[in-house]
Amino acid sequence: MVTSRKDCFFGLHFDFHAMPGDEVGSIIDLASIEEMLDATKPDMIQVDTKGHAGISSYMTTAGTHAEVMKMDVLKAWRELTAKRGIRLYVHHSGLFDQLATQLHPDWRRVDADGNPTEGAVSAFSPYVDELLIPQILEMAAYGAEGAWIDGDEWRCFVDYSHHATDAYYKGTGKAHAPHPGEDGYDEYCEFCREGFRRYVARYIAAVKEKYPSFEITSNWMYTHTMPEKRTVPIDFISGVNEARVVARCIVPQKLTWDLMAWGQQALPCSWETRNRCTKEPEQLCQEAAVVLSLGGGFQFFNILYGTGGLVQRWAIPGWREVAEFCRARQDACFGATSRADIAVLYPAYYRDQPLFTGAAFKNLSGFVAMLSDAGYSTDVINEADLADLDRYRVVLMPTADRYTPETIARLDAFVAAGGTLIADGGAALPEKMSGVHFGEPMHRLVFPDCGERLSCLETDYRTPECITASPILDAYRGNYYYEAERDIAATLNAYGAGHVACLAFSLSPYYANNVTYALKQFTKRLLAAVGYRAEVSVEGSDYADLTLMEKDGHIMANVINRTGEHSATGVRTFREIPPIGPLTLRVRTDKKPKRVTLRPEGIPLTEIPSDDGYAYRIDRISIHSIADIEL
Repeated sequence: MVTSRKDCFFGLHFDFHAMPGDEVGSIIDLASIEEMLDATKPDMIQVDTKGHAGISSYMTTAGTHAEVMKMDVLKAWRELTAKRGIRLYVHHSGLFDQLATQLHPDWRRVDADGNPTEGAVSAFSPYVDELLIPQILEMAAYGAEGAWIDGDEWRCFVDYSHHATDAYYKGTGKAHAPHPGEDGYDEYCEFCREGFRRYVARYIAAVKEKYPSFEITSNWMYTHTMPEKRTVPIDFISGVNEARVVARCIVPQKLTWDLMAWGQQALPCSWETRNRCTKEPEQLCQEAAVVLSLGGGFQFFNILYGTGGLVQRWAIPGWREVAEFCRARQDACFGATSRADIAVLYPAYYRDQPLFTGAAFKNLSGFVAMLSDAGYSTDVINEADLADLDRYRVVLMPTADRYTPETIARLDAFVAAGGTLIADGGAALPEKMSGVHFGEPMHRLVFPDCGERLSCLETDYRTPECITASPILDAYRGNYYYEAERDIAATLNAYGAGHVACLAFSLSPYYANNVTYALKQFTKRLLAAVGYRAEVSVEGSDYADLTLMEKDGHIMANVINRTGEHSATGVRTFREIPPIGPLTLRVRTDKKPKRVTLRPEGIPLTEIPSDDGYAYRIDRISIHSIADIEL
């Protein structure tokens, strides 16, 4: 039996966001809930207690519950999960509370033009003390073991309510809170961010004073939208969707974490109409594989139909398939640590509203996807916490609004000590590091030479003038090889004991909408040109995603099959994922592996002849398998 969130490997999340007029528990079927729990055997369940409408779905006295409560649903969930040793967490909306702002207009966040925002509570208001903390304490008294606070960080904005400006005056002595375009605006944004951090820390401290073992997180805190050094004592990190990149943004925080997939496909997302199709198990297994491959826990979200009571019985067999898929990989995956030696730097600079947007997330995603598509195992490292920078061989800098002088100095030391830095065309570096003077950006078509083929990007090109650097890759001005229209695509400069490569064009902001076979080959050529040779690689399919981990002294090479219709517009659910294979697994270690076993299948992999490391044949990958490499 698990005793804390750190032991929770597999879970299910149920919420429904009670709306005005909903009758909570109207068609609840406890037998279907029991059937689901016994079929899936989760470590934890997250169940709804308050959605963004602000209407609570349990018998609250501190807040406002649904007008008609036909059953105490939270009590029922507690009894059914406790009987099975399953931990119970609550889904509870935080700063996104429409009813609270209607009942208490003074609690609303106010924008720069003086307009209150309906449904957005000010983190500086009395809300945390008068409503949120009392409700969490109520739920802890029910026996819930933790809370997943939703609608919090991603519903936090720059705030000009009198609660915020009074706090600003008290803290700084400044009577005027700077507006966009005014001096001090960035500092005021940071003041508002710190107000959010204090708000979360306040409800955590208040609840733990009475219930020390109660575990709390704020959804998305310290993930892709908040790439910061962790300062608030949340107990675990959790969020929803976008696993391929988001999970990599969580790993550097070195805290218990899980990621949630949506169990339904919604086009568009609507709480009012509930227009959702339940995903097929293959889809959920494919999403789970990404999370499991990075060492985290996995859960998926389902709507409780019938305004808060009914688990759709027909879906239970499929959910059992997902549970069994995850459990088969638990020993090989859960708690594993990254062995990747390439990292993408996540710029910390924030811009625009809401406050925690992760300003460079699109560009970060571009580079992570680019490397993953080309078959490289990749980590993310936050600009705000570069303590582990030196463990990587190669670091990529995506285009960003700016990097801090402290970051540039740290990268300088990294390269001087022998590391390799690859800078995107929009990532400015001192010329002493790059060895290149770049001209002003020109937005035009660029055709990178990808090796016997060209690709096309409409991007910003900066004409390079090499000082100490040398050209390493070419690009053309047309979709043909014509010497008179050949440009420099990338340069390489020796710096200290290491090297700096610079792209002459911006790639990270454009890759996601320009995925081509040719660009995958360009990525491989770029890594080869800077002297990188992967410790482990997989060949034979462009749809083989590799995540290199380590557990119990073994190298765990996770291979994920990314085929399927998940990116097809209009496709809401699908059942078939074509297998990939045969594949060649290459291991380039000093010592020959004692054995290589494909898990969870338990298939020993036989060595095949190779003039490049030790090679092994993998006949087939259905969705996700792990090559367990014992040295």
